Amino acid sequence: MKTPAHRLRIITGARSTIAALLLLSTLNPHLSTSAQAQGGSLTPPAGAPGPTMKTLDQVEARTPAVAGAPGVSILPSGTIVLAQSRSYYLTYNVGVSQAGAHGIHIQASNVTLDLNGFGIYSVGNAVLGNAIEIGANVNVHIRNGSIVSGSTYDYVTGVVTKLGFAFGINATGRPVSVKDLTIQGTRDTAIKLNAIIGALVSDCTVIVSGNGGIKAGSIRDCQADFCLGDAIHGRIVTNCEGLSIGTGGGVIADAIVANCNGVANGSSATWGVHGAYVVHNCHGYSPNGAGVSGISISNSYGESLASTGIDGETVVNSYGDSLDGNGLVAATATNSMGYYRGNAGTAKGMLIDGTASFCRGFANAGANSIQAPIAIGCTSINGPISSASKHLGTP
Repeated sequence: MKTPAHRLRIITGARSTIAALLLLSTLNPHLSTSAQAQGGSLTPPAGAPGPTMKTLDQVEARTPAVAGAPGVSILPSGTIVLAQSRSYYLTYNVGVSQAGAHGIHIQASNVTLDLNGFGIYSVGNAVLGNAIEIGANVNVHIRNGSIVSGSTYDYVTGVVTKLGFAFGINATGRPVSVKDLTIQGTRDTAIKLNAIIGALVSDCTVIVSGNGGIKAGSIRDCQADFCLGDAIHGRIVTNCEGLSIGTGGGVIADAIVANCNGVANGSSATWGVHGAYVVHNCHGYSPNGAGVSGISISNSYGESLASTGIDGETVVNSYGDSLDGNGLVAATATNSMGYYRGNAGTAKGMLIDGTASFCRGFANAGANSIQAPIAIGCTSINGPISSASKHLGTP
């Protein structure tokens, strides 16, 4: 416990220290002025305070898509016409009921349109134009909203009744991009960007289309379900899901497809997933066509009822399954499996034109589980392995 005498010594020492500092500052005035300079002057500048932040127009100059705004006109049909190169945004839901009319008609290049969370709706049972018509204009970008048209799908009968907008978005120029849109019930393709290069669709959802779901050069992170044509069709397709209920495929890529799930559930012999060159980490199903098809296929799973589970040139780390067709067909296959479940004995678990390496096969009704000129380290769950050159324990 500190005594009164001890407290007195502390107070006396503090007073001595303060006195010494005051004396030092008197002898050296630079100490006091430099200390003040470090903190800055406390005297406010003359005049009223001025703005210190940028306005919204300075950050991104935007124009509301309303009558009288620069570049904006509203037709008697309700169609919004955008005729200048600007960044526009919607301020209300757009309803269209006049036959043949578009929802929004972009008549200039270098346009950005933010739907701003609003939607473009078909009203009544009229056969309309397109929800957003871009035409051949270039450098156009659409984002953030919805399009609701009148076509419906009967889940019991499987019939699509076509009403409302033809295309959700239609464009022939490039570059064009579409992002963060939900489109429902178009008579024709929901998003159709005809350019092979410079046409990007991302983070979009399509539900019910009287033709295709999404068509563009590059498509990523999208979903299209209940489409009569190809649900997803692009040059490069990644992280997508597509379901076709008509004559189209699930997910189709003219070059590369990766991390996708595609189902072709119609009556046509179309692919669940198809990549003209590369298929990686995909799942595909088709009752009448190949589940997964491509030149180079890896880490994929293909299923079919009447056709081939996986059909490729080079197949690695993949699984093909079919009820009445070959489980897996390829020129070469490595570390893969083919499954033939049928009872007619007319197909094979794996049908390989060249070498099957470390593969596994299954076949019913005495059919070959694996048939290949060269079989290296292969095994069979059921059915014989047919090969003229067997190595590394292949039975």
